[in-house]
Amino acid sequence: MSKKEVCANQVRDKVGSQEDSSDVSLQSSQLTEGIQADGTVIIGEPLDSCTDENPEKITATFEGMSVEVDATSGQTILDSLLAAGQNPPYSCMSGVCTACMAKLESGCIQQLEPGSLCEENFNEQELLTCQAVPLSKRVKVRFISEN
Repeated sequence: MSKKEVCANQVRDKVGSQEDSSDVSLQSSQLTEGIQADGTVIIGEPLDSCTDENPEKITATFEGMSVEVDATSGQTILDSLLAAGQNPPYSCMSGVCTACMAKLESGCIQQLEPGSLCEENFNEQELLTCQAVPLSKRVKVRFISEN
């Protein structure tokens, strides 16, 4: 079994063990970091600053430069960067290739689909920008370049 398959099974198993949780609200008072019952993943601190309303700015570092763009509620980090005319690393836009992987440096995000990431990646604050939406007013990420 490939590492991606092992990771997918790991996340599926974790979600399966949480499916009895009926309330998967994004209210900051109820957020817990990690894999949620709906299969999404919350990462970042402090969790009391996480909300799904009104993200403002995304700062991203890639190819030796740092850019700041406007964030839109419900829009992925990658989509926000592309809408602002930036060209960060990406390929498939579906969470499979990991070309858009980044490390969360500050803020809070919700990973809509785990894609090919493992719980280990989330523990290291790693995310796929094509599947991650900001949950805090400001989010800062550093793209991970794979050589």
